[in-house]
Formats: sequence, C-alpha cells, structure tokens
Amino acid sequence: MLPPGYSNSAQLGGSFIGNAGRDTLQAPGIAKFDIVITKSTPITERISLQFRSEFFNLLNRANLGLPSGRIFATAGTATTPPVISSTVGQINDTTTISRQIQFGLRLTF
Repeated sequence: MLPPGYSNSAQLGGSFIGNAGRDTLQAPGIAKFDIVITKSTPITERISLQFRSEFFNLLNRANLGLPSGRIFATAGTATTPPVISSTVGQINDTTTISRQIQFGLRLTF
C-alpha cells in the first residue's frame, strides 16, 4: 500500500516497499512470575480465617513493548517520495507492571 497522498507507484517499484514476507519480525517475549500463598486457620467449627499473600511479577522483570510500526514520518506527493521515520522499530515502553505485593485476610462464617 502506498502512503496517503503518494501516487507515483512506478518510483517505488510497485504497490509496496521491500520484499520481506509476513510475520518475519517478532516482538520480545513476556515473562512474569506470579505466586499466591494462602494459610487457612480454623477459629471455631464454623468460622475460619484465611491469610493470603499475592506477588505479581515477583522477579521484577521488565517486559519490553512492541516496536514502533510507523514507517513513514510524512506522506509523499506525486513528485517527492515519503520520508522514512527515524523511530521505526524502536521500543519505547514496557508492557507489564513492576513488582506488586498485596496481602489480605478473609473471615469465613
């Protein structure tokens, strides 16, 4: 596909740029370590207390986001080709939260 405003497909050599196939690029993987620890304590025959510890992303691993997919910084015209973006393929963010820990008590009766 041509960028918006660009109509000279002969200059680009067809209706697309490059010859890479589909799904040839892969994003970084995601790795998290989540764990839950519970301890139930009976208080009476009908009442119990549960202590719960939850750890999300316990190893605090940074999972990188997707690379920038914007190829063209500006659209071309009939006489000028489009300008290629200088940030194409750069990763600028993370996709998961940092380490979080939460505790809870549950009284069941």
